[in-house]
Amino acid sequence: MSTGLARNLVLGLPLLLTALALARAEPAARLTAVLTSVVSLPGVVAGNAMAVHLGWWEFATTDTRFLGTPFEVVLGWTLLWGSLPPLLLDLRSIRATVRAVPSPLVVLGWLAVVLWVDLVTMPRLAPLVTLHDGWLLGEALLLVAVALPCAVLAVLTVRRQSLAARVVLQVLAFGGAVLWLVPTLAFTLGDGGWGVIAARPVAVRTAALLVAVVVGVLPLAAVAELARVGLGTPWPWDPPSRLVTTGPYAYVANPMQVGTVLLLAGLAAAAGSWALLAATLSSVAFSSALADPHERRVLGTRWPGWTAYRARVRPWVPHGTPYVALPATVFFARSCGQCSDIERLVRTLPLTGLRLAAAETAPVRLTRARWVGQGHHDSGVAAVARVLEHAGLGWAWCGWALRLPVVVTLVQVVVDAMGGGPRTLPVATPPGG
Repeated sequence: MSTGLARNLVLGLPLLLTALALARAEPAARLTAVLTSVVSLPGVVAGNAMAVHLGWWEFATTDTRFLGTPFEVVLGWTLLWGSLPPLLLDLRSIRATVRAVPSPLVVLGWLAVVLWVDLVTMPRLAPLVTLHDGWLLGEALLLVAVALPCAVLAVLTVRRQSLAARVVLQVLAFGGAVLWLVPTLAFTLGDGGWGVIAARPVAVRTAALLVAVVVGVLPLAAVAELARVGLGTPWPWDPPSRLVTTGPYAYVANPMQVGTVLLLAGLAAAAGSWALLAATLSSVAFSSALADPHERRVLGTRWPGWTAYRARVRPWVPHGTPYVALPATVFFARSCGQCSDIERLVRTLPLTGLRLAAAETAPVRLTRARWVGQGHHDSGVAAVARVLEHAGLGWAWCGWALRLPVVVTLVQVVVDAMGGGPRTLPVATPPGG
């Protein structure tokens, strides 16, 4: 088989299968296919680059190679591992049968199919692909690291199962695409590079990393808020079920975009890449010119309160104080010395839209401090973090960091170990009771 014919087959067959499946799939499956393609793309590129570097296989020299892999191979593999799972699993002819099968079995079945396809085709693609010792190990690693997450996300998204798993997979995928694939593409086609960053002094790299961690709190907290309060994901076609105006959204309307732009701009500065900076500014222009008007039309219709919210909250520049649609309440136990001390400190903060009340007067029996607002509540350390979100942008940023999923659990464990665990409080007798 010639290299040209192999390149055409590697791209053409997955493309044909995807087109046929698109014609028969439901709209939800089509949108999920776009999502899983985005998920698989950085993994396919990175996985093949690693395989080439470690000598598991190599590709013939072509005019479309990126990080050692021809574009046709990248796109074909992306379609096979990313687009096809949700499309094929939702075909009208087998939809009812597939939906009766438990999700883990569906995922394992799809992995068996793609493994069989790769084992059959890869040895026959020479001279486009030359396999070396260890290629089966590389195949297994890529299957677990790329194909498995794509299949899991496809099944869970189509079936609307396991919100937490969907959110985590989306964050990992979009993080890889935006913070690794896009910069690498800009470095390859333009200027700068990862090597430039590695050559910086240790103090500069350490400072840059700390700044990135601080900035990264904003988009991560926004994603967590969409899941906790909105019960949805950042993916536009797997959205929250209700309007979210708390957390980072109380200060800026596009917290994920703002955080991502800041991270990319910092990366461009550290790498000395004008190409990456230009790409970053282009994304801001695109969002402002096209995405924002579309969002206004769609979200303004979906949620009546969205128009009032956007009239008060800017899309790109955070306010210094939060937008609060309805005042929230935080309950501290007045009969607990530690809790009273925390409440006294809280009262010194410039709070906006927050009422402090005694936990003993709460309508339910409380064992920890509790924040209640916007149809949601948080307890313990998370409640204190919520209080900080009412005290201005600087304090709010600390609160968002404290409420990140893993962080808040670890901090709560430490606080409990230091004597700040649950308290048993009486429920106050209602007036006239």
